Amino acid sequence: MKWKGLCLGFQRYCLPQCRLFHYYLDSVKPGTLLVNSPIDIHISPVVFNPQQTSFKSQIKLVSNELDSSAIRSYSSALDVSLKEEAENELSVSVPSELCQHALSLHVTIPHHYSVVAHGAGRCSLSISKLECDSAKLKLEEGNCELINMKVLDADINLKNGNLTFSNGFVGDVKALIDNGNLIADKLQGQNLAMRVMEGNVDIKSLYSRSCEIVSKMGDINIANCHGSTTVVADTGNVNINSADGELYAHAVKGDLNVHLAEYSSVELLAPSGSVAVSVSETAAGPVEMKTQNLDVDDSLILDLQSDDKSLIKGTLGSVHQVSSNSIKLEAHSTRLTMMDWITAQRMIFLEHPTR
Repeated sequence: MKWKGLCLGFQRYCLPQCRLFHYYLDSVKPGTLLVNSPIDIHISPVVFNPQQTSFKSQIKLVSNELDSSAIRSYSSALDVSLKEEAENELSVSVPSELCQHALSLHVTIPHHYSVVAHGAGRCSLSISKLECDSAKLKLEEGNCELINMKVLDADINLKNGNLTFSNGFVGDVKALIDNGNLIADKLQGQNLAMRVMEGNVDIKSLYSRSCEIVSKMGDINIANCHGSTTVVADTGNVNINSADGELYAHAVKGDLNVHLAEYSSVELLAPSGSVAVSVSETAAGPVEMKTQNLDVDDSLILDLQSDDKSLIKGTLGSVHQVSSNSIKLEAHSTRLTMMDWITAQRMIFLEHPTR
């Protein structure tokens, strides 16, 4: 009896501090999760079981500070409903008074469910390992982290907080951040459009057919980009370690620093700042520059056909190299260099990681 009492006491101590709501959702029929919450939101997929015809979705409050009885009383204030008609809509609404307590909302849904989430007040949002058709996310004051997600179409609006894409993101993205940073490990989609009003942009890998990144006040740093990429920093610097494809980069009030390993068409603008471009030893093609100060590395082969002060035209590479690649730039001062062997090999790895 002593051992039994100890065991029961241990079980009571280890009870999960949450209150559960269960809904069985169709395993095939698509649906939508609607969340309106002033407390932190965590969304993840339901564990898939091919032998089941329905998914057991869970909605629960979690706290590391409150006991189970307190959480049970707060859970009764949740407004949770499921409309199983044509829209198949699961709705979760958290009352504003719960933001005064150490609580967070955890929801699991099937992969084929879309997400519409609104965080009111100081509320963060995290979505992990979910595959869905669409995600429409809006936060007033808090961070948003999307972890290893696949979404056909994502629309994200943050008033004051950071947007982080961790462990890869696949899908089209339209994002607007008023005050905060944009951080991404790897973005891959047909169309990417991201605008930061005040904050920095740091992206490790970028793959897209069409991509536009704008920062009104802050630096833009991209390790490598593939496809057609447009980068604009109104007040800030732009640093791109590797560009494959078409690149348009404009630092209105700042400097540009770009490494070009493989490229097709590049246009670089820093009218009041400097542009530093490093190319591989195999780089070839026409070059047009509008600059007051030009510094060319002696190791580069640059044949100048026109040395007009307003427009400098030339050809990069030897006469035997045939290439349609082109570089156009405009800056107060310009420096052209050849990247060293170590940097060139690193760029090749970034462009072709499986090579």
